[in-house]
Amino acid sequence: MSNTIPGFAEFDQQPDVSHQELVSRLENSSGLGVSLMDPSELYNFPDSHQPSESALVFLVSDYPRSKNATYLVDGLDFAPEADIDLPLRSRDRLELILLLIESLFENYNISRLCIAFSDMDQIEAVIKTSQADLRKTILEDCESNIMPPCSIYDIVAD
Repeated sequence: MSNTIPGFAEFDQQPDVSHQELVSRLENSSGLGVSLMDPSELYNFPDSHQPSESALVFLVSDYPRSKNATYLVDGLDFAPEADIDLPLRSRDRLELILLLIESLFENYNISRLCIAFSDMDQIEAVIKTSQADLRKTILEDCESNIMPPCSIYDIVAD
């Protein structure tokens, strides 16, 4: 199984830093892996959910220099003796992703962010929400589905 968290961010105004610097900052502040990816690797994103040429296209992973989000979007809680270097509770790992998404909106003038939680790049639903409701929407979707929910969250700024 290969869980992935690809996405892209559109900006109201381009940030003063390069995309590479931005993902480095996100990686350093979150402790998660955050890397640039080629837009052609947004597998199964519908035509209506493709990034502009100026968008930040990224991949979130369990750890820096990793490409998979095997633990981050696994719906299981791990035993206390598990050594995964991430929170053992599924909800706490999901919280790390939510904090990363929120920090993008708060710090980088994001107008729209599309991010997928998927297994083998499958996309089964596109869920539109606002910045104000992103936490509630994503938590409800993740808790009502088998993880990962194979959903794209299309989030617009407030």
